[in-house]
Amino acid sequence: MPVDNPFVYGEVVPRSAFVDRQAEIDRLAGDLLAGQKVFLISPRRYGKASLGRRVLLEAERRGALAIEVTVSSYSSYVAFLEGYARALVSVESRSDKALGWLREMLGAVRPEVRMEGGEAGNPRLAVSFPSARTPGDVSRLAEEVFALPARIAEARRRPLAVALDEFQAIAAFDRDGGRAPRMHQVEHALRAAVQHQREVGYVFSGSEPSLMEAMLGRSRPFYKA
Repeated sequence: MPVDNPFVYGEVVPRSAFVDRQAEIDRLAGDLLAGQKVFLISPRRYGKASLGRRVLLEAERRGALAIEVTVSSYSSYVAFLEGYARALVSVESRSDKALGWLREMLGAVRPEVRMEGGEAGNPRLAVSFPSARTPGDVSRLAEEVFALPARIAEARRRPLAVALDEFQAIAAFDRDGGRAPRMHQVEHALRAAVQHQREVGYVFSGSEPSLMEAMLGRSRPFYKA
C-alpha cells in the first residue's frame, strides 16, 4: 500500500508544510524591520529559500513591504538591474503609480517601460534600460537602482525587506562582457548603497558556502557588513 510522503523536498515549501523554525523566523523578521543586513548561507536543499520566504511573509505581517529576487536567474548585470527595479516598484499594486515611480525615481537613467501579458491575462510591468551601453552607463544605472529601495520606503513611509537569493551569482557580473565594472565593483556599488539605508533590511542568501564566505572576507566590500 503506497504511503504519501508528508515532506516537501526540492522546492519552496508552502506555509501548510513548513514546520518549526519559528524562533529563526521571528529573529530574522525583526532584523529586517530594524534595517539590518543579514547573510544566510547553507548548501542547496537545506530549506533556505523556504525560510527566506516565510521571513518575508512575517515581515509583511508586521507592516513591511517585501520583495524577493533570485540573482542567478539573470544572465547579465543589466538584466539583473532591470529585474530588480521591476520587483521594487511592483510593491505598488497600482500599475499607474508603479510607472510613475519609475519615471520619477529613475528618470535620470531613461527607463523604457511597458506592460506585457502575464499569467492568467494579468498585465506585467516590463522595464529596460537601452541607454546603458558602456561600463560608465552601467555604473550610473546601478547607483540609481541600488538607491531605489530607500526611496520607495520613504515614499510609502514603511520599512522595506529585500531578499536577494543566490546572491553569490552577483560576482559573475564583474565579468559581464565588458559592460560591467571589474574586481568586485558590483559588490562595492551595492554595499555603498545599502549601508546607509536605515529603513531597508536585506537578507543576502546563497547556496554555495565557499563563494558566500569569500564575499565576507577581509578584502571584499561586504567584510563586516
